[in-house]
Amino acid sequence: MNKKNLIGIDLGSKMAGTTSICFYMDDYLHFETSRKNQDADNMITRLLWSGNYKFVFIDAPLSVPAAIYNKSYHNYFYRICDEQLGAMSPMFLGGLTARAIKLADSMRQQIVFRECYPAALSKMLALTEQGYKSDVVYINKCIRALQIHYDIQLKTKLNFWHEFDALLCWIIGWRYLTERVDVFGDENEGLIYV
Repeated sequence: MNKKNLIGIDLGSKMAGTTSICFYMDDYLHFETSRKNQDADNMITRLLWSGNYKFVFIDAPLSVPAAIYNKSYHNYFYRICDEQLGAMSPMFLGGLTARAIKLADSMRQQIVFRECYPAALSKMLALTEQGYKSDVVYINKCIRALQIHYDIQLKTKLNFWHEFDALLCWIIGWRYLTERVDVFGDENEGLIYV
């Protein structure tokens, strides 16, 4: 298991400057965040092609409800994994879902993409009590809470919750590689890793 083969992505709006990537290099976790009016998809693609990455854990839907293409399913809005975790519908997220699926399909031959849900990991670790997703001044407190459970060292201070969610995506990926991940959903429809 090589930490260098893993990337966590909090996928935000394409041009809003809300996409963050977490990756491991030189014994530290590093972050790259898109800027407003910068194409986040191009930033992700450039970074993925520049390294020897094998796994991407992304906070964005990588499938749609199976009822759309398989009439033995009945829910056209939520997948089973969404219902189990209380996650937003891929249909509601529309364009974000389409971008994530397109990105994964374009690199599927070289890189394994897995959908993850950082908010679920934050619940498991009781990060809400530490200020998760409230004022940015609580980011460091949440990082310290993570460091109780995971041996992580950050290269720089985090300034945005998008970066923190990218970190949670990376940790979910590490949980996957070390066989400690929780999996939700139906394999034929779509899985979410936590």
